[in-house]
Amino acid sequence: MEASIQSVLSYLASEGLSQASLNQLSSSLRNGQHVSVMKSSQEYMRCTMVTTATLTVFLDAWHSVSTYLALLYRQAHSNYMQLRRSHKINMLAGALQKKMQLGELCCQAQKEGLLLERSKKQLAWKEEEQRQRQLQSCDGPAAPVRIA
Repeated sequence: MEASIQSVLSYLASEGLSQASLNQLSSSLRNGQHVSVMKSSQEYMRCTMVTTATLTVFLDAWHSVSTYLALLYRQAHSNYMQLRRSHKINMLAGALQKKMQLGELCCQAQKEGLLLERSKKQLAWKEEEQRQRQLQSCDGPAAPVRIA
C-alpha cells in the first residue's frame, strides 16, 4: 500500500511539488495518516495536467488504502468482539471507539476512490470524444494522383 502512495508522491514530485510539501506528506505517511496524505495529494493533483494515466495511479493508491483500512477495521471488530465476550467492560469503550474511527476512515477512502473512478471515466469519455472530433475534422486520405 505504501508503495502505491509513494508512486503518487513521485508523480507529484515530477510535476514540481515543493520539497517542503513532499516532506510533509512523507512525514504524515510515516505516521500512518494514509487518508490525509491521499486527500492532500489529490488536491495537489488537481493543479496539474490530469490524464487518465494520472488518475489510474491515484485510483490504485486509493484502492490500496481502502483495502488496508478494511483489514484494520476487521481486526478492530474482532478485538472488540473478543473483549465483549470476555466481559472486559473497562477496555470495551476504547475498542469500540477505535473500531468506529477505522470504519469512518474506511468509508471515506472508499468514497474518495469511487469519486476518483467516476472522474477517470468522465475524463476518458472526454478524451475519446475529443479524439473522435479530431478524426472527423481531417479531410481523410489524399486522393490518389494519376500519372499520365
